[in-house]
Amino acid sequence: MKNPERDAKIVRLFLEGVLTYAEIGARFGLSNERMRQILRDAGYRRRDYGTAVNSHASARAAAQKRADAVRGTMSPRCQKAVELVKSGLTFTETAAELGITRSAVAGACNRAGLKVGREPERLKKIAAINSEAAKALWAEVKAHEAKHNPKGKTP
Repeated sequence: MKNPERDAKIVRLFLEGVLTYAEIGARFGLSNERMRQILRDAGYRRRDYGTAVNSHASARAAAQKRADAVRGTMSPRCQKAVELVKSGLTFTETAAELGITRSAVAGACNRAGLKVGREPERLKKIAAINSEAAKALWAEVKAHEAKHNPKGKTP
């Protein structure tokens, strides 16, 4: 069923570039497939405007980037993540501090244009963290082996 007024609103929301297909569809009670059809009939594709949005994650990231551009700033949480990384914390440490995922921290840094390189001091810090984790895991394995194989026999 064609609804030109609704379709025009959908195209306008799509062209604003802030919302994903799913978010626009939810406003009108439409599926992603119906959204795709409406936009296709209007002459647009998901790959228009320089961003491939073939998965929900990339669509969300693209929408976030566009929203940041429209607002002219990042959300306070993203700003805090960038500040913590600039202060020397790793992505993992920053994520734990803020209660978000490592990927969210990486995305915020990417949108901020922060290029976190592999500086020697950063690499040493990451190696130390990994070394401590490996030692703890090795001790756990040894304790498990001692408990379940007290005579040192190999299975």
